[in-house]
This record gives sequence, structure tokens and C-alpha cells, in this order.
Amino acid sequence: MKQCYYHDLSDPKGFQYWLTEKLAPVLLAAKPAELLCFSGDDEEGARRVLMIQQYVSKISCVDFKKFSLKNGRQKILFFHRGALEKTLRDSRNHRFLLKQGYPETVNMEAYLDLLVLKISTGKIPHEIGVFLGYPLKDVLGYIGHPSLKLTKVNGWKIYGNPMVSDRTYEAIVKAKETIRQQLAKLDPDQVISQFC
Repeated sequence: MKQCYYHDLSDPKGFQYWLTEKLAPVLLAAKPAELLCFSGDDEEGARRVLMIQQYVSKISCVDFKKFSLKNGRQKILFFHRGALEKTLRDSRNHRFLLKQGYPETVNMEAYLDLLVLKISTGKIPHEIGVFLGYPLKDVLGYIGHPSLKLTKVNGWKIYGNPMVSDRTYEAIVKAKETIRQQLAKLDPDQVISQFC
């Protein structure tokens, strides 16, 4: 992920609006996880993480893992516990993750710890696509599976038959629009109180 997000922390409510909109697909379980990058591992970064922790703690089914890179940037992996558990337990995803060095027994915390460890080295591993909810065929195609040809780009690179990918993309777009509409009428705390 190349873009790091910054938000003026002098406006906590504005930060909540921004974060709620960014996490819309996770809140509605259209995506099991989302990875955001923030600049700075300093006092402002610590304040941002505290604000995120206080806010996300109000959503029982969403959690996050924060970690820093050597360049001082912070990455935060937000995840919907139920959606991620289901994704990791999918037999095809599980077989793929085993080949990437993940444990035989599906343990969400162990899998997340290994993913975070890999990302902390500064290189994002290909299997992150599975955690983020992209169809496995698209992850395999991106890695270079010879039978999967690039079909189109629609939010991400889509390989092979686009039907499953299109449904996933449409669910993500719908989740974002649903949250945007709610945020136009409600406070972020009211919006997130509806979930889980």
C-alpha cells in the first residue's frame, strides 16, 4: 500500500466520519479486513491510535492490529471477526494459506500475527488479498497462475471468470454507499452502534 492517510486530529468527530466511511465494507462484512497506513510513529501517531482504539472498541465484531514499519509509518489492519474467520476457514483459502506458511489449524489470531510479521518486513505478501476478501482466483492470478488471465480491473485486478469478483466488488460498493447515506443523516457513533 503506497498511500498513507493523514487526518487532522484536532477534529475528532471529523476523524470518526472519515474512519467510518473507510471501514464501511468491513463494518458491513463485505470485506473481512482493511489495511490502512498512517504517517508517523510519534506523539500524534500515538494519539491517532488511541482515538482509533476508543472508537473501534464500540464495535464488538471489529478489531484491529497496529504495527510500525522501519520508515516510521504505521499500518493498521482492521478486521471483522466473523467475516475473517469464515474467510480463513474456507477450504480453498486454507489450502492456499498452508502453502504460504500458515499453521495447519486455523487460528485467526495466529494467522493475523503471521500476516503482520510478514508485512512488518516492509513487503506486503500476496496472500493479504485473501485476508482482504478478494476472491482466491484473483490472488492466484495476480501471483501469476498460468491458467488465470487478466480479465479486467475493477477495484483490483480480476483474473479468469469475473462473475465472483463482480459480486464481491458490488457488495463493497454497496457497503460504502450504505454507510455514506447513513453518515449524511447520523452521527458516526449512531452509525456504528447498528453493527454486530
